[in-house]
Amino acid sequence: MKKHILKHLLLGLTVIVVFGIAVMLLWNWLMPAILNLKIINFWQALGMLALARILFGGMAGKRWEAHKYRHHHNAFRNEFMKMSTEEREDFIKRKFLKHGLECDLFQQNESEKHD
Repeated sequence: MKKHILKHLLLGLTVIVVFGIAVMLLWNWLMPAILNLKIINFWQALGMLALARILFGGMAGKRWEAHKYRHHHNAFRNEFMKMSTEEREDFIKRKFLKHGLECDLFQQNESEKHD
């Protein structure tokens, strides 16, 4: 068990170091030439990675929210697929009317029924 945890920690540390070096090398190659910015060291690159994770990646709790959304979405999809065609049309029309929109998705089908 301890070997398993140690392997995961070592792998995580390796990934962080590799990404830090990649950010540092890319920054030092591109930014001074393009925007006339100063070069950065490895620790500054790691700081930028952490900042980017906080600003753009969010925290780990968002993964759980995405999981709950997917579960709810799949449950809704399954329920929708069990509906008959008329029930689906009524459901969609109610959703459109709820938001104050006109629903003319099914007008072509209705005109074909009258012909």
